[in-house]
Amino acid sequence: MDIGTGIREQLAADWIPQIYAEKIRMQRTRACQLEVPERENKADILHTLLGIELKVGSTRFSCPDLATARYLQVFARLGCRNIAIPYDITKISALA
Repeated sequence: MDIGTGIREQLAADWIPQIYAEKIRMQRTRACQLEVPERENKADILHTLLGIELKVGSTRFSCPDLATARYLQVFARLGCRNIAIPYDITKISALA
């Protein structure tokens, strides 16, 4: 058994692709596209006078609230460019 398969089996329901497929894509979502490199990135949440922003590298993305910024931060760190964000913002905090 290779390392990736072992990790996947240990995490089971906590595996990020599994959560995304079962809990996020099953809801009504809107598409978001982040222009980030497809590799591991450092993503920071900034509290500015204009609101909350997600900074990945030298690029900043405006976010409507902290929960959305935390949710996007998870995927930006992994280098995901196309992300589905649930319309129901009360569900985002639990998923992030």
